[in-house]
Amino acid sequence: MDIKRRFLLPFLSVLLFLSVPIQSEAAVAFSDIGGAEFEPHVKYIAERGIIKGYTENGKTLYKPNQPVTRFQAAKMLVIATGNEHVDPAGYNFKDVNGEEKHYIQIAAKLGFFSGYPDGTFKPNATLKRGQMIKVIANAFKVDQKITTDKPLMFSDVDTRYENATKLNGLYYNGIARGSNGRFNTGSELSRAQFAMFLARAMDPQFRLKVPALNNTAIATGKVKTGFNHLNIRSTPSTGGDVIGQMKPGTLFTVVKNDSLLKSDWVQIRYEKGPAYVNANSSYVTYLDHDKNEIGSATHSVKVNTRLPNDPTLNVRSAPSATSTAIGQLKNGDVVQVYGGKGDWHLIIHNGLPGYIQSAYTDKIEAPITSPSGNLVGEVTVSSLNVRQSASDSSARLGSLGKGAKVTVKGITGWWATIDYNGRTAYVHKSFLKLKNSSGSVLKDRIIVVDAGHGGRDPGTSRAGVTEKAIVLKVSQKVEQKLKAAGATVYMTRVGDTYPTLQNRVDYAAQKYAENFVSIHVNAAGSSSARGAEVFFDTSVNMNGTESRELAKTIQSRLVKDVGMYDRGAKDTAFYVLRNQHIPAVLVELGFITNPNDFSKLTSDAYLERYATAIYNGIVDYYNK
Repeated sequence: MDIKRRFLLPFLSVLLFLSVPIQSEAAVAFSDIGGAEFEPHVKYIAERGIIKGYTENGKTLYKPNQPVTRFQAAKMLVIATGNEHVDPAGYNFKDVNGEEKHYIQIAAKLGFFSGYPDGTFKPNATLKRGQMIKVIANAFKVDQKITTDKPLMFSDVDTRYENATKLNGLYYNGIARGSNGRFNTGSELSRAQFAMFLARAMDPQFRLKVPALNNTAIATGKVKTGFNHLNIRSTPSTGGDVIGQMKPGTLFTVVKNDSLLKSDWVQIRYEKGPAYVNANSSYVTYLDHDKNEIGSATHSVKVNTRLPNDPTLNVRSAPSATSTAIGQLKNGDVVQVYGGKGDWHLIIHNGLPGYIQSAYTDKIEAPITSPSGNLVGEVTVSSLNVRQSASDSSARLGSLGKGAKVTVKGITGWWATIDYNGRTAYVHKSFLKLKNSSGSVLKDRIIVVDAGHGGRDPGTSRAGVTEKAIVLKVSQKVEQKLKAAGATVYMTRVGDTYPTLQNRVDYAAQKYAENFVSIHVNAAGSSSARGAEVFFDTSVNMNGTESRELAKTIQSRLVKDVGMYDRGAKDTAFYVLRNQHIPAVLVELGFITNPNDFSKLTSDAYLERYATAIYNGIVDYYNK
């Protein structure tokens, strides 16, 4: 509840108290607070007769760095709230005498303080920051329920902490702020700190500005199954404090945070804040505006605003022109459509679901392939849904198990047409290993070759030789060999340009790719590191097993055809591997930092051999 409402009566008492002529202590000038952050706070409470300070060697001192004791805090609170004349009868502590007794008894009677089970008060004990929460909040009747709209903003304080709602009240009323997202309840409280807390509680002029809460909802996520829980952290990093956990199946709300656009992390609404989760597709999936899980892309569209003076199109969090803008696309951008509502297309933008107005896009017709009767598809996943039409939302007719083989009658975009129980049906082609039963195994296969780095990103380098230049040469040679065998090949770059990692993933999807091969050069701190290795991902990529097989055949050829030291095929969740669901591999040709590898990487003859090895590895994969 707002302190201004709950503190009305005590505040009137303070006003009455302040109308009394100020004693000599009101003019106290402390010699040890000049220029400090807490100087105005100390002066404020001194002018009201709440403190007197110490006199030493002719100087008046406040001793700001000394810890404040329980008695000192009790006395200050009793005077600050105008309650020093309350009858203290009925509250006695066996270790309290003299002046202490009067103020401590009143503080206890008013509920500011509690004693200990043994009947003591411990007046000279240091007041901890956690105890301060209770006494300030009790004295000024401050409390705030913890909700996702008013989350507890301290990573080191559990929501079950006995004074958590009181601390929340102090925070949202501008009385307490902590440090670096922590409150350190077990630390001692200095006299300077207590003066600041007290002045803020007494007078709005000292209140801290409470930062606006980042609470604009832009998406709904769902924790995936397959593991025990997903950690919620205080910062967007595995180094952040774990402030909570979510079980599989838990829904959560993503809030807008533009600083995380290129990150795997998202900020979420939570009862403690700020709160972040790793939104890697290993752990979460996103829902559309109607809270349905998002399926596969149905087609692609190109942005066309039809307005020469306004070539940008807003991406919004919901299918409404008044919903939050979460990004922009420009004329000519191609995006995949995952569904829609009314006049809005559902897309994925910066890893999150978003909506664009369909009126400002042109549909890109999916390529249609009509095999000559010899194209067979082998199921690569444990269960592949068979649909009535070419859509994830169409009726399910049944399923095919891993290893099942079907004759493919045609392919349109992502969908393969098959015969199923005597009728025409459709399956998603990403989960078929498409093989020609005669002729070239590569004919009509759609393969994306990704030359790593490029443009402003040279990759690793040595003696003026850059990774980006080496891998572009090898990639172009691989492209030529694949095309000569009848494959449809797309290059993520054909010159010295820099596609982002997401650009590369998106490009493969836009081309309805069936395989993705990314080519790189390695480096190490030691010149002894050598050899080739090929990476794949099974943690997220649903074609992880096929990715492993492709990685193994390419790695085998690099060792056999190029004579590279065998570092093996390795399961690693690189971005371009984990963010797609087709067989995808990342090839490391060799170490630019190793003399023998470097001599091969800078030899035109060996670059040809590298390309041949990658090509042969792809052929071997399809021949299995």
